[in-house]
Amino acid sequence: LEALDGFLSALAVSPETVPPEEWKPVVWGGKPPRWDNAEEAAEVDALLAAHARMVEQRVRFDGDDLPDHLAPLLWLPEDPSEHDDDELDVGHDWALGFFRGVELREAAWDAWLDEHDWIDEIFTYLDRLASGEVLGEDPEGDTTPLGYEERLGIIVQLPAMLADLNHHRVDALTP
Repeated sequence: LEALDGFLSALAVSPETVPPEEWKPVVWGGKPPRWDNAEEAAEVDALLAAHARMVEQRVRFDGDDLPDHLAPLLWLPEDPSEHDDDELDVGHDWALGFFRGVELREAAWDAWLDEHDWIDEIFTYLDRLASGEVLGEDPEGDTTPLGYEERLGIIVQLPAMLADLNHHRVDALTP
């Protein structure tokens, strides 16, 4: 579910609209799911559509007080001290889902990244969540593991990052 939330977030702020008939097969792993009956299929489809609408509301929300029901769907431990630091890969699946959504319109995202350094900065943060590493000045050099507190710092910024991307998307699509 965390990866799905990231995936739908990428679609919501994408430079180009991705129609459901293109992204839904990705959600199901490339092949249509088999349901017990039509009611079950309709129920799952309604849940998926509702989550996509909620994500669209999240990216349009502008302000510091994001309602809890719009928060990114992420696993957070109740007590971080009960886990080893390397087990606390909070945001990892969300970021991987986001990048999977980006792949559906990779050329358009690349054009945005080439034109806007601030978008590249957002992708750097998301890459840190996905990889669990912070690159140094030398891309060939050693990396530093991303700690739990650093992960939380990025996660807290996610709604604002998504809102910025959405504002840019709307500006780009507005004649």
